[in-house]
Amino acid sequence: MGVSESARASYIGAVTARRRSSVKIPRVRSGGAEGASVRLLRLRAGEGLREMIHPPVGGGGGTVIVPSREAVKVGDDVVLEVSLGPLVDEVMLHGAVADVHARAERRAPLITVEIEPRHRARTQYLIDVLDGVRTPVARRHRRVPAEVDVRWWWGLHAQNQRARSLSL
Repeated sequence: MGVSESARASYIGAVTARRRSSVKIPRVRSGGAEGASVRLLRLRAGEGLREMIHPPVGGGGGTVIVPSREAVKVGDDVVLEVSLGPLVDEVMLHGAVADVHARAERRAPLITVEIEPRHRARTQYLIDVLDGVRTPVARRHRRVPAEVDVRWWWGLHAQNQRARSLSL
């Protein structure tokens, strides 16, 4: 399921030859069971990102193969946050670690993340943007988290509140 063995093998060989740097995957709390956590992986669009993302095959949502500095196990939940630029919304993809491929010379292992089938269209969107087939959709209003005390007026009545996010 996912990516063909020949494509996976050629990618792993290419990454091994180039000595790519690895990515640390921090754990974030999920809304599920007590103590449950999900790995958050942030990726930025660049030359190497297209080689990491493999298109959906069959009924799957596609795969991403990326180096990891942190030990992960097969079955760990992962959320991929892909940034396509400063004025474009990030794309969130949910998946699970399907394979961990150890590499020699004290190098970080490559992990294969199977994207959930419900994100098939998002995976294809990323591939199309990275291949130059389409342009990324610009965000309407960028929201920035904030904790600011504000005072505003509605007619003759003053309102004191706390702003939790601001639009740029």
